[in-house]
Amino acid sequence: MMNLSKALGFEKTGYVYLIKGNQTLYEEWLRESPARYHGLLKWYFADGEIPPELPGDLEGVRLNKEDILVNDYEMRARASVERKINELLGGGTEFFGEIGTRYDLTLTCQAVFTKEGVYGSQNFHILKDKEGHIFTWNTSARLLENGKTYALRGTVKAHELYNGECQTVLTRCMGKEV
Repeated sequence: MMNLSKALGFEKTGYVYLIKGNQTLYEEWLRESPARYHGLLKWYFADGEIPPELPGDLEGVRLNKEDILVNDYEMRARASVERKINELLGGGTEFFGEIGTRYDLTLTCQAVFTKEGVYGSQNFHILKDKEGHIFTWNTSARLLENGKTYALRGTVKAHELYNGECQTVLTRCMGKEV
């Protein structure tokens, strides 16, 4: 059985530093640095060693071993680990609602991206509510207009972190312009 504590870099200090900020913007720097990459942790520095100077808006956020590992060989449930990482890297934004629950929402369309594919057009919407929660909705059924406000009913499909911002992914939305 693999020692996850050692493999992830918790062995010396019992903590690592996650990188908070726009990792995409500084990916080249991160690749050349002693930082490591992990699918759940994203970019991080192991064994509590972090360079004194990080570029731009990047900062190190401490993640303790007990927050994600049950013991040296077993990781906590994926949802629990994702929740802890999103809490640490959230950048002041929060997720909305419970996954699998349907909500009535009033959202303003912030941006729309349309992509042509084999099966037709896909419209990717970025929306925001009055409290500042960010939502995304990908559909081929509707094309919302940027800047307009909509009364939508949708189901929370997932909670995702994108460039340090919490985004609530919606699915099966229906509604009308307010």
